[in-house]
Amino acid sequence: MPLQFPSNPTTGQTYQSGSTATYSWDGTKWTVVQPTATTVVTARSASFATNAVSASVAGTTITGSVTITGTTSNPTKGTRSRDIITLVDSGNGYCDIIMTYFQTTGGTDGVGDYLFTLPGGYQFDTNFHGTRAVAGNPGANGQIAIIPGSNGFAFETLDYAGMMYAMVWDATRFRILSTGYVTIGTNAGYMNPVGAAWYNMSQANVGFQIAFTFKKL
Repeated sequence: MPLQFPSNPTTGQTYQSGSTATYSWDGTKWTVVQPTATTVVTARSASFATNAVSASVAGTTITGSVTITGTTSNPTKGTRSRDIITLVDSGNGYCDIIMTYFQTTGGTDGVGDYLFTLPGGYQFDTNFHGTRAVAGNPGANGQIAIIPGSNGFAFETLDYAGMMYAMVWDATRFRILSTGYVTIGTNAGYMNPVGAAWYNMSQANVGFQIAFTFKKL
């Protein structure tokens, strides 16, 4: 039976699918609250007006805005022209992430590296990926937390940009790190994460893009 989500949900409202799955509306999207997020939704279709979740035979797709926090204090967003993160759960234990964020006016920097949160209550299998919850340069012993095959792009003020990749911070969050080393200035030789010091959010015309596949818990 197709999922028939309420068309005008209120924050905190729940929906019972008729089987074992219960969903909750968080103000932006429907997420699975029972059973846990490791359960793959396999309904044939979903039809609702303002939701941010769709389901198909192959698995689940969750789309929402990007959640950005800081390792010390959180930044705030400026005026955005792009602010979307999409997770596609293939149903085979792996998920694809595509994230695009671009702001045309500045917000505030926060303090520390920026952490980006997986949508929909999903978690990394940290036994598979490894983690590196240390701000700044991850060092050689942090390379195990890099997600193989991840690729991205960060830019600021439309005149400085760098290629990036994803690194797992903890079960639900990841950083974006530069692929190259700074060659001049006080951070020479330093592998730079996106954060308050680099590609910071107090600037106009700053943005991040990243795509990767991860093994879920």
